[in-house]
Amino acid sequence: MRLEILPLADSDMPFGKQLTDLEGWHRTTQDWHRLLRIDPKGMIKARLDGDDVGMAGLFVYAKVAWIHSVIVRKEHRGEGIGRALVEACIDIAERRRAETLKLDSVHGQEDFYEKLGFKPEFQSWRYFRDGEAFRCSAQHMSHSDLREVMGFDKRMVGYDRGLVIEEFHRDAPDLAFVMRDASGIRGYVLARRGEVRVQIGPCVVEPGNETYGSVLVTSLIGTLPQEKFRICVPSSNEKAMDLVRDLGFESTMFATRMFRGKRFVESEAALAMASPEKG
Repeated sequence: MRLEILPLADSDMPFGKQLTDLEGWHRTTQDWHRLLRIDPKGMIKARLDGDDVGMAGLFVYAKVAWIHSVIVRKEHRGEGIGRALVEACIDIAERRRAETLKLDSVHGQEDFYEKLGFKPEFQSWRYFRDGEAFRCSAQHMSHSDLREVMGFDKRMVGYDRGLVIEEFHRDAPDLAFVMRDASGIRGYVLARRGEVRVQIGPCVVEPGNETYGSVLVTSLIGTLPQEKFRICVPSSNEKAMDLVRDLGFESTMFATRMFRGKRFVESEAALAMASPEKG
C-alpha cells in the first residue's frame, strides 16, 4: 500500500464536505472555502493507492497552533492513516515554530491523541438553543471597526486571530456586534450560518465586563429569532459556562481539549471559541 500526505486544494472541497457530512458536522461549502483561505498550508489529505481516504487541518497563530478536522473514511480506520495525518500536522506546526498545539478530541478518542504526545486539559462543551426575539442592544460591527477589534482580540487572547475575524466578518457582517464605552471596544461577537444552526463565536469580553457578553449574544440571537444556535464554551471558564446556561442554552455533548508542547492557558476573556477547528 502506498500512503501519500498531500496539500488540500480548492478542487478537494467536495471531498472535505463529504467527509464532514458523514460525521454529521453540517459544514457548508462556504465553511470549507473559508478554512482553506485562512491557512491553505495547513490543510492536508491522505491518499491511499490513488484514492482519497482522509484529511486533517491546522491553523497556526504564531506560537499557538490548532489541529482540526481529522477524519478518515470508516473503511480505512485502524490502518495508521489518522496517525500519519496528525503527525504531518505536528511536523507543519513545528516547522512554523509553534510552541503549543491544541485540539478538541471527540469524546472517546483521547487515547489516540495521548499516544501522539497530547495531554487532556479540560472539557470543551457545545451548547444549543432556539432563537428568540431578544432586543438588539449592541452595536453592529462595521468594516471600519475591524482593525480595533483585531487589536482588542489579540490583547485579550494572547495571539493574533486577525485573519479569522476578518473572514468571519466578510461572510456575515450582519451577525457581528461590538460593545463600547468611552475608552473603546470592551467586547465583540461574531457568528456564521451553518446548514442547520448558526454557530456563535468567537465572543470575547474584557474580564470584569461579562454582562456585555450577555448583551452581545442576545443581540445576535435576536437578529435571527427563527434560527437555531450553537455556541462552544470551555469548561475552564466558569463565567462563560454560567452565562450560556443563564441564557437558556442546553448541552448534551462535549469534546476534550488537549495540548502538546508548552502549556498555554486560555484567557478568561474568551467566552466562546471561534469554533472547534479555529480555537
